[in-house]
Amino acid sequence: MDTEKSPQQDRRRATAQRLLSATIRVISESGLDAATVPKIAALAEVAPASVYRRYHDRMLSSALHSCMSWSKATLTIASTLNLPC
Repeated sequence: MDTEKSPQQDRRRATAQRLLSATIRVISESGLDAATVPKIAALAEVAPASVYRRYHDRMLSSALHSCMSWSKATLTIASTLNLPC
């Protein structure tokens, strides 16, 4: 079985990572209401149509899950250290 990745797979992964990072950034900086596909696509430097075609709302769902996990970890650390939240 050939386990090498094709350049196309590498590009898809890189694009997915940029989109996820952009989604997390928009939500964390501007809130959920500001998380529009055109805004996320522009930040990730991809065409909005490719976002709609590939991800629909799965991307946003993944980003929200990541943000919530990060927030829970931050609150846990703050609570452990007796820091005000």
